[in-house]
Amino acid sequence: MIQFRDKLADKSYIERPGAYGIVINDLGELGVLRVKGEYFLPGGGLDQGESSEEALKRECLEEAGWQIEIVRGMGQAAEYDFSQAANQYLNLVGDFYVIKVISQLRAGTEADHDLVWLKPEEVFLKMPRQSQIHMVRQVLNLHLSPQ
Repeated sequence: MIQFRDKLADKSYIERPGAYGIVINDLGELGVLRVKGEYFLPGGGLDQGESSEEALKRECLEEAGWQIEIVRGMGQAAEYDFSQAANQYLNLVGDFYVIKVISQLRAGTEADHDLVWLKPEEVFLKMPRQSQIHMVRQVLNLHLSPQ
Protein backbone atom coordinates (compact mmCIF):
# COMPACT_ATOMS: atom_id res chain seq x y z
CA MET A 1 0.00 0.00 0.00
CA ILE A 2 1.27 3.43 -0.91
CA GLN A 3 1.42 6.04 1.89
CA PHE A 4 1.13 9.79 1.26
CA ARG A 5 2.37 12.70 3.36
CA ASP A 6 4.90 12.49 6.13
CA LYS A 7 3.95 11.34 9.59
CA LEU A 8 4.75 13.93 12.23
CA ALA A 9 7.01 12.20 14.75
CA ASP A 10 5.51 13.89 17.81
CA LYS A 11 1.86 13.11 16.91
CA SER A 12 -0.29 10.02 17.43
CA TYR A 13 -2.42 9.01 14.47
CA ILE A 14 -5.69 7.11 14.50
CA GLU A 15 -6.19 4.80 11.54
CA ARG A 16 -9.45 5.66 9.76
CA PRO A 17 -10.53 3.11 7.14
CA GLY A 18 -12.63 4.38 4.25
CA ALA A 19 -13.90 3.55 0.78
CA TYR A 20 -13.91 5.83 -2.27
CA GLY A 21 -15.36 5.62 -5.74
CA ILE A 22 -14.04 6.83 -9.06
CA VAL A 23 -16.65 7.42 -11.75
CA ILE A 24 -16.08 8.78 -15.26
CA ASN A 25 -18.96 10.00 -17.42
CA ASP A 26 -19.27 9.76 -21.21
CA LEU A 27 -17.51 13.13 -21.56
CA GLY A 28 -14.43 11.86 -19.69
CA GLU A 29 -15.26 13.93 -16.58
CA LEU A 30 -14.94 12.65 -13.03
CA GLY A 31 -17.75 12.86 -10.52
CA VAL A 32 -16.46 14.54 -7.35
CA LEU A 33 -17.97 16.25 -4.36
CA ARG A 34 -17.33 19.87 -3.44
CA VAL A 35 -17.42 20.21 0.33
CA LYS A 36 -16.79 23.66 1.82
CA GLY A 37 -14.77 24.67 -1.25
CA GLU A 38 -12.65 21.49 -1.40
CA TYR A 39 -13.02 18.55 -3.76
CA PHE A 40 -13.10 14.87 -2.84
CA LEU A 41 -14.03 11.53 -4.35
CA PRO A 42 -17.41 10.16 -3.31
CA GLY A 43 -17.06 7.94 -0.28
CA GLY A 44 -15.94 8.14 3.30
CA GLY A 45 -15.31 6.30 6.51
CA LEU A 46 -16.56 2.84 7.36
CA ASP A 47 -19.15 2.47 10.09
CA GLN A 48 -18.76 -0.25 12.75
CA GLY A 49 -19.06 -3.71 11.16
CA GLU A 50 -19.42 -2.33 7.62
CA SER A 51 -17.42 -3.63 4.65
CA SER A 52 -15.71 -1.24 2.25
CA GLU A 53 -18.24 -2.07 -0.45
CA GLU A 54 -21.20 -1.45 1.89
CA ALA A 55 -19.69 1.84 3.06
CA LEU A 56 -19.11 3.05 -0.49
CA LYS A 57 -22.68 2.25 -1.52
CA ARG A 58 -24.05 4.01 1.58
CA GLU A 59 -21.82 7.05 1.15
CA CYS A 60 -22.68 7.45 -2.56
CA LEU A 61 -26.37 7.34 -1.70
CA GLU A 62 -25.98 9.85 1.16
CA GLU A 63 -23.65 12.25 -0.66
CA ALA A 64 -24.94 12.14 -4.24
CA GLY A 65 -28.20 10.16 -4.19
CA TRP A 66 -26.57 7.52 -6.39
CA GLN A 67 -27.29 3.83 -6.51
CA ILE A 68 -23.98 2.39 -7.72
CA GLU A 69 -22.40 -0.75 -9.03
CA ILE A 70 -18.84 -1.51 -8.03
CA VAL A 71 -17.01 -2.37 -11.25
CA ARG A 72 -13.46 -2.98 -10.08
CA GLY A 73 -11.26 -2.72 -7.02
CA MET A 74 -8.17 -0.55 -7.45
CA GLY A 75 -6.39 -1.28 -4.19
CA GLN A 76 -5.48 0.81 -1.19
CA ALA A 77 -3.72 4.08 -0.53
CA ALA A 78 -3.24 5.92 2.74
CA GLU A 79 -2.60 9.52 3.73
CA TYR A 80 -1.64 11.18 6.97
CA ASP A 81 -3.87 14.16 7.68
CA PHE A 82 -5.21 16.38 10.44
CA SER A 83 -8.97 16.58 10.78
CA GLN A 84 -10.08 20.02 11.95
CA ALA A 85 -13.62 18.72 12.52
CA ALA A 86 -12.48 15.84 14.74
CA ASN A 87 -9.41 17.66 16.10
CA GLN A 88 -7.38 14.48 15.49
CA TYR A 89 -4.44 13.29 13.48
CA LEU A 90 -5.60 10.53 11.16
CA ASN A 91 -4.10 8.01 8.81
CA LEU A 92 -6.81 7.78 6.17
CA VAL A 93 -6.58 4.26 4.73
CA GLY A 94 -8.78 4.06 1.68
CA ASP A 95 -10.03 1.20 -0.45
CA PHE A 96 -10.59 2.58 -3.95
CA TYR A 97 -13.04 1.33 -6.55
CA VAL A 98 -14.13 2.12 -10.07
CA ILE A 99 -17.89 2.61 -9.85
CA LYS A 100 -20.80 2.96 -12.24
CA VAL A 101 -23.87 5.02 -11.42
CA ILE A 102 -26.92 2.81 -11.95
CA SER A 103 -29.47 5.46 -11.05
CA GLN A 104 -29.92 8.82 -9.39
CA LEU A 105 -32.46 7.91 -6.70
CA ARG A 106 -32.67 11.36 -5.16
CA ALA A 107 -30.56 14.34 -4.27
CA GLY A 108 -27.84 13.71 -1.73
CA THR A 109 -28.86 14.23 1.88
CA GLU A 110 -25.69 16.03 2.99
CA ALA A 111 -26.45 19.72 2.45
CA ASP A 112 -22.81 20.81 2.26
CA HIS A 113 -21.93 18.23 -0.46
CA ASP A 114 -22.34 19.39 -4.07
CA LEU A 115 -21.81 16.90 -6.88
CA VAL A 116 -19.74 18.34 -9.73
CA TRP A 117 -18.17 16.85 -12.87
CA LEU A 118 -14.60 17.92 -13.55
CA LYS A 119 -12.10 17.29 -16.30
CA PRO A 120 -9.10 15.26 -15.08
CA GLU A 121 -6.76 18.27 -15.19
CA GLU A 122 -9.18 20.18 -12.92
CA VAL A 123 -9.26 17.26 -10.48
CA PHE A 124 -5.47 17.24 -10.28
CA LEU A 125 -5.42 20.97 -9.50
CA LYS A 126 -8.33 21.07 -7.05
CA MET A 127 -8.21 17.89 -4.98
CA PRO A 128 -6.21 18.20 -1.75
CA ARG A 129 -5.71 14.48 -1.07
CA GLN A 130 -2.72 13.02 -2.84
CA SER A 131 -3.98 9.47 -2.25
CA GLN A 132 -7.16 10.25 -4.18
CA ILE A 133 -5.25 11.96 -7.02
CA HIS A 134 -2.96 8.93 -7.25
CA MET A 135 -5.88 6.53 -7.63
CA VAL A 136 -7.62 8.77 -10.18
CA ARG A 137 -4.40 8.68 -12.24
CA GLN A 138 -4.34 4.87 -11.99
CA VAL A 139 -7.93 4.63 -13.23
CA LEU A 140 -7.34 7.10 -16.05
CA ASN A 141 -4.28 5.10 -17.16
CA LEU A 142 -6.47 2.00 -17.37
CA HIS A 143 -9.34 3.89 -18.99
CA LEU A 144 -7.14 5.45 -21.67
CA SER A 145 -4.87 2.51 -22.44
CA PRO A 146 -5.72 0.39 -25.49
CA GLN A 147 -7.59 -2.81 -24.68
